[in-house]
Amino acid sequence: MKRLALAAIVLLLPISFASASVLAPKPDDVCSATSSGGLELKRAKLVSYLFEKSLQLSYLDFDDSGDTNYDRKVAAILDWDYCKTHKCEPPALEKLPLTRTRLLNFLMTISRPNTMGYTVMGPGVGPQSLRDFLEGPDGNWRIACVKKDQGPEASPTVMAEGTTRQYFAIRKNVDDFKYSQKDPEFKKVERASLAFKEDYVAENQTFGIDGVAGYTFGPAPVGEFARFRLTPFVSYKQDYADAAGTAQDKRIFNIGGGAVADLYLLSGHDFQVYPKYVHSASTRADTLVNNLVYTPTPFWPYIASAGIVVPHLLWAQFTPQLKGAYGVVYDAGTDTSLENGNYFRWGPRIALALYGEDG
Repeated sequence: MKRLALAAIVLLLPISFASASVLAPKPDDVCSATSSGGLELKRAKLVSYLFEKSLQLSYLDFDDSGDTNYDRKVAAILDWDYCKTHKCEPPALEKLPLTRTRLLNFLMTISRPNTMGYTVMGPGVGPQSLRDFLEGPDGNWRIACVKKDQGPEASPTVMAEGTTRQYFAIRKNVDDFKYSQKDPEFKKVERASLAFKEDYVAENQTFGIDGVAGYTFGPAPVGEFARFRLTPFVSYKQDYADAAGTAQDKRIFNIGGGAVADLYLLSGHDFQVYPKYVHSASTRADTLVNNLVYTPTPFWPYIASAGIVVPHLLWAQFTPQLKGAYGVVYDAGTDTSLENGNYFRWGPRIALALYGEDG
């Protein structure tokens, strides 16, 4: 019982959902008319609003060259060491680190359709795609603006400060609950699987299910520099094979449950903690595994953000991780591969995802 209590305590992280200053421009401030008569968000206007209105920073605070153009502001947003190579006044030293976090908070919030007066047309903008949003070809990311006077059906739903998103999801891996369907990283997520095969020649049947279902609360802001989400989940894995010879039969029926606590630091670090309890209906084994996963998400091409391999054809993205697992086997049941007791394992992992030009 002591071990079970310890696993539950892991989830009780000291999270304070402190109210923070946010970037919340009105569509009139950052949008321009399109040729079709609609309104679209313009990134140059958004960046100018961020510096001049939200943070009240003048270009004189962070650049002595007199250069007020868009590229200079983007460099100040993306480069954490900007003030080491440029002359920065005290206001810039204090506020430049907030430019990236406020911009990310805004872009991740409006990834929810028709939120705060904006609708992202396509994948949302997240930490891994911020550089492409700011530096890629203008038009790669289209964000429609909806004004309140366009009628009740088009009026924006304003997300109050501190409000959390909620969504139900089915995934193959517990680690992937942090990606919603609007997230640009969703395309690399493994899908849950269900398969059935009937072989009349070999006289066998196979049936498999592998997936987890969870309900996510978040992400919710933790100050200006982090976001937190919590996902209770249940899992089921079935691998059933009924062959002509009983020696080849396979019976795996695993039922599990747990919760994922995910803390994302906008400086480029993601931490996941999730205990997972599994009961095997076929072997009567009972196990509990506490997992800790660290994923760096720097703003570097190819590492945690996609980079071009073949122009106009192929993109690649590497995702490095460090994972540790502390497990307890309470009852090995009839499973000869398990022994009652504790174990600890850790090690690195790297995943490679390849994308076509259209994503």
